Amino acid sequence: MAHESTKTVVFIVFLFGGGVSCSTLSSRCRKITFAERLGKYPDALELITDKSPKYSLVFHSQNRRATSGTQCLQTLNFAVNRETWLTTVTYAYYSVSYGMPVIGYTYISTKKHNGTFLSDDTIVVYLDITGQGTGGTLWQVLESEIIYNDEYCVFMKSQRLGLQVWARTTYLKQSKEVPYLCTFLYEMCGAKEKHFVYNFTTCENFDPK
Repeated sequence: MAHESTKTVVFIVFLFGGGVSCSTLSSRCRKITFAERLGKYPDALELITDKSPKYSLVFHSQNRRATSGTQCLQTLNFAVNRETWLTTVTYAYYSVSYGMPVIGYTYISTKKHNGTFLSDDTIVVYLDITGQGTGGTLWQVLESEIIYNDEYCVFMKSQRLGLQVWARTTYLKQSKEVPYLCTFLYEMCGAKEKHFVYNFTTCENFDPK
């Protein structure tokens, strides 16, 4: 808590002290500026290792229907195949239509969005059409470019959901709030809507097995 708040204050001071306008960042969402000011570059590989923490989708900026029936959507674990370097991600959500938890999985990998950063900054999602665990077809609309990530949250964007804030599930349950820094960047990047997937009342006791 204290660490995140301190980092946020430092970022705001550098942002305005450096003469960078909010309007410029809102229109361009310059993640290189975020990285330089905060000293933390986006890194997709940090998020999908065997030891990665669980994350919950808190809210996103577009296509409300896409998540209207999948409340409390969260990742449960990641399993990395050392031969194909595909990662199997197990996820869960509360199905509104079925009135019960649903657990599923998909395959992901990482890549560089461009050559700006040393580490991969984009998560690639695959549809496992064959059911053989070989990755299958690229799910282009869910390909997600990471704009910023730290130990508390992930701020990224995709064609289907627009801008998104994901947060560590344990942080949400213990702090009962969304990490402020990712919310701040979300709004700075021009997002006008927050379509909530994580409801603190509903999701606090959501514990899929």
